[in-house]
Parts: sequence; C-alpha cells; structure tokens
Amino acid sequence: MTDFGSLISNVFAVVSEAIKVKMLEIQPRICDHKAFYQFVEVLKKIKNFMNDVSNLTGWKKYASAISVKETFEKLISEFDRSMDDLHFTVTIFNEQQRKLEQENLNADIKKMEQFLKTISGGVTDVQLQINTVISEIQTINKKMDRIILKVIKINPKELDDPPYKETNLHTIIRKLYRGNEVECKPTNIEDEDQRIQAQLVILGKLKECPNVLKFYGLSNLNDRQVMVFEWAEKGNLKELYKKHDINWDEKVHIALDICRGLVFIHSCGILHHDIRCENIMMTMRLEPKIANFIYSRETDDNTTFIKNEDDIVRWMSPEKISKRGYDFKCEIFSFGMLLWELTFEKIPYEDISNINQIKENVTNGIRERINFGPTTPEHQRIQNGLKEIIIAEKQQDRILLVDIFNKLYNLSVKCDEPHYQTSLYPDGHLDLDGSKFNKQLSVRPLVDGVACHKNKDYETAWKIFEYHAGLGSSTAKFWKARYLADGIFVDKNVMKAADLFKEAAEDNNTDACFRYALLMTDKSSGVKFNRERYTEYLTKAASAGDAMAQYHLGNMYLEGKHADLNTGSGIKYLKLAALNGHLEAEKALKERGVNINE
Repeated sequence: MTDFGSLISNVFAVVSEAIKVKMLEIQPRICDHKAFYQFVEVLKKIKNFMNDVSNLTGWKKYASAISVKETFEKLISEFDRSMDDLHFTVTIFNEQQRKLEQENLNADIKKMEQFLKTISGGVTDVQLQINTVISEIQTINKKMDRIILKVIKINPKELDDPPYKETNLHTIIRKLYRGNEVECKPTNIEDEDQRIQAQLVILGKLKECPNVLKFYGLSNLNDRQVMVFEWAEKGNLKELYKKHDINWDEKVHIALDICRGLVFIHSCGILHHDIRCENIMMTMRLEPKIANFIYSRETDDNTTFIKNEDDIVRWMSPEKISKRGYDFKCEIFSFGMLLWELTFEKIPYEDISNINQIKENVTNGIRERINFGPTTPEHQRIQNGLKEIIIAEKQQDRILLVDIFNKLYNLSVKCDEPHYQTSLYPDGHLDLDGSKFNKQLSVRPLVDGVACHKNKDYETAWKIFEYHAGLGSSTAKFWKARYLADGIFVDKNVMKAADLFKEAAEDNNTDACFRYALLMTDKSSGVKFNRERYTEYLTKAASAGDAMAQYHLGNMYLEGKHADLNTGSGIKYLKLAALNGHLEAEKALKERGVNINE
C-alpha cells in the first residue's frame, strides 16, 4: 500500500473509535447474529474502501470525486444502521464532527484531483487513467516465485558503434540500440535464477516512466554479459552539481521529476532504498532518471543487507539506522536529504568524517542547517518553498508523497525559466548558502550596512549588522536589535532585540539607550521596568541630542510619571526637543505659554 491520500485516516477514525469499548455505551439488549454479521460486512467494506483510496491504483474504481464522496457517505450510513441494529450508542459523531470529517474528505479529494491532473510521468495517461503497467508490476511482485519470466535478450548485432570515436571509461561501453544511445554495463546474471529474472522484467517495465532510467535488456559484448541501459550524457546528478551550479528554477524542475519517478515506483509496490543524487542520472536536456535499483525491494519485503552502508548513511532515516525496518516514510526522509543535497550542491554532513557521529546526529534529530545566500526575491520564494518541504520530509510525522508532489508542482508553475531551457552556471557562480557573502562581510565596513538600510537593501544590511555584532560592535548590535524589534527582513523577536539593546546601551550606545528605555514602559515587551535604569538611559540619549529622548524625558518630569515631579527639568528638556525640531515638544510648550527662545 502506498501513502497516497490521507483519506485512510478519515475513514479509519470512524471504525477505530467506534469499536473502542471506552467510546461505546453498550446497552443490555438482545442482539441477533444476523445484525452482528452485517456489522462485520460493513467493517470489511470500510477496510476495502480505505485500501482503495490510499492506493493510487484503487482510484481506478472511482470515476470522479463525487463517486468517492458518495461511497464514503454510503458506508457511514451503513455503519450507523449496523450500530443501531446492535443497539450500540455511539458518542463519537455529532453533527459538528461529521461536518469536520466531510471537510477533511473534501480537502483530501481536492489534493488527489490536482495530483492526478499533473502527475503524468507514466503514472497516468491523457484520460487521467492509471497506467496498467503499474498493475502488471504489482502482480509480478506478488507472484514472482510462481511464474516463469525471462528478461529481453538483445542481439549483439543490434548494438552498433556510435558514429564518433568513443573512449570507454572504466568498464562502461557506449553503443547505439535502435537509434538510441545506450550504456552497456558488464554483469553476471544466471538465467536459472527466476527471482532475478522477474526483477529484471520489472526493471524493464519501469521504463514506462520517463524519470526512471530505461533498462532495455541483456546482451553480450566481447564474450561478456552486459545490461543495456539508456545513456545519460551528463552523468549522475552529483557529478553534475560538482561541475556546475544549477539555477534555482531548474532545481525545482529536477526535484519535481525525481518525485514523479518515486511516485511511479512506489505505485508499483517498490521501495528504492538508496535515494541520493549519485543515483539520479541526467540526460543532455537535464531530465533526471532514477537509477541503481541494486537495493530495491518490494514494500512487504525485509530490508536488504547493505555492504557499503557508510556510502549511504548520510541519506538514511533514523528508523533505517536503528534497524527498525524500512517503509515509505523512510524513503521520503531520504528524498528530503536528496532535496537538501540538490539545494546546496553538497553531500549531507560533508564536514563530518566520523560515520558513527553522523548516525548519532540523525537518530538524535540533529539535521543539516538550511541557510541561504543572497539572491533575487523570486528565487527567495523558491528557497522558502524548498525549505518548507525539506523540513516536512524530516519530521517524525512525515509529509505524504502526494503533498510533496503538489508543493513542488505549485513551485514549478511559478518559475521564470521553463524546464530544460535553463543554462547551467560555472561552479561557484551562485552563493547557495551565504558562505561567499559572509567572506565578503569581513571587508565590508559597518557604514555599508547603514547605507544598504537607507537604500532598502535590508537583506544585505542585516547580514552586515549581524556580522559586525558578532565582532562586538555596539552600533551593529543596535541595528541588529532594531531589525529584530521592528521585524525588518527577519521575523520579529522583541525579547532578543531587548537583550541586544541592553548590551549596546551598557556600551553607552545612546540610540540603544533610548530604545531599551522605551521597551521598559511597554508591558507587551516582557522587559522588566527599572525606574533608575529607565531615567539613566533616557538621560544619556537626551544628552546625546536625541530629540525623541528629550521629549520623553521632558514629559516624564512634567507629569511626574516614572520620576519625581520637576517642572524646571521638564521645561528644559522640552525646549531642547523643540530646538531639535520635535513638533510635539513645541506644541506642548505653547500650551504651557512657554516661549522657546526665552
């Protein structure tokens, strides 16, 4: 069963809650056997319905979303009647709860409808019908040990030399097969091993998906058995990002196509077990192809022993590392790590060589950081979208593959560059994680940050302020605190801002003195009021010529609020504020009949 459609949870809630004794009030009345057996049949129907709506191929039974809704309502009605016949009083469904369940159902159906309309990739045809090959592969998986299958054998004469001089790298041979470029990879497979033959037949059928590397069959070259695969001009995705920077739009398109391939193989009841960029082959047109099914297994099979676990541990889920089995959620975790790898163009935990340390990090929930470098607002939107998916894929209650696909699809339709038409950049062209920018910060003075702020380049300003604040600059601390307090570029965080304002104020930064004093009088800030410190900070700022501080200090003395009443000091500070152009101070003096020039 795949993870498609959280409808299973909506329907299962009806059954599981109803059959719990603590949620039932069983009245001591006569219940006949017929009513009981009818109840059992209803439960079977609900179970079958759950299997259908949570399995992509099961949707073939329903012509439309209306059919799903009608079936759902019909089953609920039958369930209610059975409960009545058995004289059970169910307390779990009132009208409000039933309405909520219907809303959840409608939301799930809407997600599945979008998914079916946009998935393509060999999963559905133009009529949005599920590809029958998926059912074929599922059937072969179930009957693998009971049927005799033989993989396609290719006549060596059909494998032509390419029209150019070919330099064979290692043991890979490049040929032409029926006009298509292919890779001939030496292997050693026994014809008598029926299970391996069946697995190769399945591998051949997976070529129905354009995002799975095509396997054409077995052949012989130079007295050696070879597996004939589709040729991928660009090598694997890891090799590609090591040589080039990949445009942000193209990253989304690549991720979406890989997700299409995963949907297809998962629909066939197959788990790959080794999802990472090195196992994604890339064509000349930057089409990703899932490859290397050496560890793949049926969903119900036990996970296989991995000889070189160190090679793939960086992408493994906590469950896999802890030997707790492998399921769709584990594969989604690995896809999340692949997405992180593609996003930042480096392997996860690259700076950690100790494999046991990596395992410990993963099992303890320590994940790779997601920090981006400066880029355009359009690409920031893509970065935020990818970040949201990566985080959701790593949670214990992981996002469903159908939701991942829908999110990636929605990101892709807003991309400026169409798929396959985006040029690759030289390696190091993009500042993927801000490391290039951070290196530049050491030679950018703090005044540049202020200039960037005035020019509304808030992202650059923030990073300059953050860098210099880390060096201990009180001015930079003030600016960083201001961004946090006002929510400029970064999320608003008044408590963090208050701590920085206080640090800068203690270094006699008068701007910070004034801002921290104001936070003391703001009950929502969480800063504790201290009368002496309030007066001290406000006086420092006023003495430095801050008109706002002078106005507030003048009012404080005139009103006797937060300080002893002192009319003389109040008038003095209001005059200073007025002379500095503070209109409210000038107005307050006029109301008291005080001449600013006297």
